[in-house]
Amino acid sequence: IKYLIRISTYNKTDARILDFFAGSGTTGQAVMEINLEDNKNHHFTLIQLDEKIADKSAQYNFAIKNKILPTVDQLLIYRLKTAREKLHFSENFIIKKVGEL
Repeated sequence: IKYLIRISTYNKTDARILDFFAGSGTTGQAVMEINLEDNKNHHFTLIQLDEKIADKSAQYNFAIKNKILPTVDQLLIYRLKTAREKLHFSENFIIKKVGEL
Protein backbone atom coordinates (compact mmCIF):
# COMPACT_ATOMS: atom_id res chain seq x y z
CA ILE A 1 0.00 0.00 0.00
CA LYS A 2 2.84 2.39 0.81
CA TYR A 3 4.38 1.69 -2.59
CA LEU A 4 1.10 2.51 -4.35
CA ILE A 5 0.66 5.70 -2.36
CA ARG A 6 4.22 6.78 -3.08
CA ILE A 7 4.01 6.24 -6.84
CA SER A 8 0.61 7.93 -7.08
CA THR A 9 1.69 10.98 -5.04
CA TYR A 10 5.17 11.40 -6.53
CA ASN A 11 6.37 15.03 -6.15
CA LYS A 12 3.38 15.91 -3.95
CA THR A 13 3.71 16.84 -0.31
CA ASP A 14 0.07 17.19 0.67
CA ALA A 15 -2.06 14.70 -1.26
CA ARG A 16 -5.48 13.44 -0.19
CA ILE A 17 -5.75 9.64 -0.13
CA LEU A 18 -9.26 8.16 -0.21
CA ASP A 19 -10.19 4.56 0.63
CA PHE A 20 -13.87 3.68 0.20
CA PHE A 21 -13.44 0.17 1.60
CA ALA A 22 -11.14 0.83 4.55
CA GLY A 23 -11.50 -2.54 6.27
CA SER A 24 -8.72 -2.86 8.81
CA GLY A 25 -7.27 0.62 8.20
CA THR A 26 -4.09 -0.38 6.36
CA THR A 27 -4.30 2.67 4.09
CA GLY A 28 -4.55 5.08 7.01
CA GLN A 29 -1.58 3.53 8.77
CA ALA A 30 0.41 3.57 5.52
CA VAL A 31 -0.25 7.31 5.09
CA MET A 32 0.89 8.01 8.65
CA GLU A 33 4.09 6.01 8.08
CA ILE A 34 4.82 7.76 4.77
CA ASN A 35 4.29 11.18 6.36
CA LEU A 36 6.87 10.35 9.01
CA GLU A 37 9.36 8.55 6.75
CA ASP A 38 9.25 10.96 3.80
CA ASN A 39 8.40 14.21 5.63
CA LYS A 40 5.06 14.55 3.83
CA ASN A 41 1.75 16.03 4.88
CA HIS A 42 -0.71 13.68 3.17
CA HIS A 43 -4.24 13.36 4.51
CA PHE A 44 -6.47 10.33 4.40
CA THR A 45 -10.19 9.71 4.34
CA LEU A 46 -11.31 6.18 5.11
CA ILE A 47 -14.85 4.94 4.68
CA GLN A 48 -16.06 1.76 6.34
CA LEU A 49 -19.55 0.54 7.19
CA ASP A 50 -20.26 -0.56 10.73
CA GLU A 51 -20.43 -4.22 9.74
CA LYS A 52 -20.71 -6.71 12.57
CA ILE A 53 -17.88 -9.16 13.04
CA ALA A 54 -18.71 -12.88 13.03
CA ASP A 55 -19.30 -14.26 16.51
CA LYS A 56 -16.46 -16.27 18.03
CA SER A 57 -13.97 -15.25 15.31
CA ALA A 58 -10.47 -14.13 16.33
CA GLN A 59 -11.42 -10.50 15.57
CA TYR A 60 -14.62 -10.82 17.61
CA ASN A 61 -12.72 -12.25 20.59
CA PHE A 62 -10.08 -9.51 20.28
CA ALA A 63 -12.78 -6.83 20.27
CA ILE A 64 -14.54 -8.24 23.31
CA LYS A 65 -11.26 -8.70 25.20
CA ASN A 66 -10.32 -5.04 24.54
CA LYS A 67 -13.81 -3.69 25.26
CA ILE A 68 -14.40 -2.64 21.64
CA LEU A 69 -17.76 -2.90 19.93
CA PRO A 70 -17.30 -5.92 17.59
CA THR A 71 -17.75 -4.09 14.29
CA VAL A 72 -15.26 -3.54 11.48
CA ASP A 73 -15.32 0.25 11.82
CA GLN A 74 -14.54 0.14 15.55
CA LEU A 75 -11.59 -2.20 15.01
CA LEU A 76 -10.37 0.17 12.28
CA ILE A 77 -10.51 3.12 14.69
CA TYR A 78 -8.71 1.10 17.37
CA ARG A 79 -5.96 0.17 14.91
CA LEU A 80 -5.41 3.76 13.77
CA LYS A 81 -5.26 5.07 17.33
CA THR A 82 -2.80 2.33 18.28
CA ALA A 83 -0.66 2.95 15.19
CA ARG A 84 -0.65 6.68 15.91
CA GLU A 85 0.65 6.06 19.42
CA LYS A 86 3.30 3.53 18.35
CA LEU A 87 4.54 5.75 15.53
CA HIS A 88 4.53 8.82 17.81
CA PHE A 89 2.50 10.50 15.10
CA SER A 90 1.50 13.92 16.37
CA GLU A 91 -1.30 14.66 13.92
CA ASN A 92 -4.79 13.89 15.08
CA PHE A 93 -7.50 12.47 12.88
CA ILE A 94 -11.21 13.16 12.85
CA ILE A 95 -13.75 10.37 13.01
CA LYS A 96 -17.20 11.03 11.55
CA LYS A 97 -20.18 8.82 10.87
CA VAL A 98 -21.41 8.78 7.27
CA GLY A 99 -24.45 10.90 8.15
CA GLU A 100 -22.14 13.59 9.59
CA LEU A 101 -20.12 14.12 6.40
